[in-house]
Amino acid sequence: MLWLLLVGCVSPSEQQANKEKLLEGLKDHQVIRVTQEQIMTAALTEGQQILAKIDSVSNDSDSWKTVSGRQLLDSLSSVLGHGNIKMVTASSAPADLGPEESAIWDAYLYSAEQNETITENVQRTGDGQFILYTSPITQDADLKGMWSVLVSKKTLIRNMEE
Repeated sequence: MLWLLLVGCVSPSEQQANKEKLLEGLKDHQVIRVTQEQIMTAALTEGQQILAKIDSVSNDSDSWKTVSGRQLLDSLSSVLGHGNIKMVTASSAPADLGPEESAIWDAYLYSAEQNETITENVQRTGDGQFILYTSPITQDADLKGMWSVLVSKKTLIRNMEE
């Protein structure tokens, strides 16, 4: 009885706002079906778009090694809802890499030594919450480093709904 009295006291605009919040919350919990192929394709596209944004700010790889460059990458990660974005250079590679990144770095080095084409890569991480997107940094056909982006699987799937 008290509940009916309180509901009757809420203005129509407040009721609409509450309804929209409820629907938004339900959307976050809605189950959708996506295939692993769709997720990997979306991760590849997202990684390419992130690197395009980074390139539009500065395509000078040295600028991303500075403290302000690192802070900008951290901010971009946060705004986009993904994990870590980092640039790994040949000199810093062993210390900065996780197991998946290390394996990809080694494959990039091997391919460079064999004069093979080095391309971007996407693969699942061990925990399954992220997709690792990597892209080689080359200059005059020499491998100088790689970009590593942890793309949130949850964020990718949410973006697929839209």
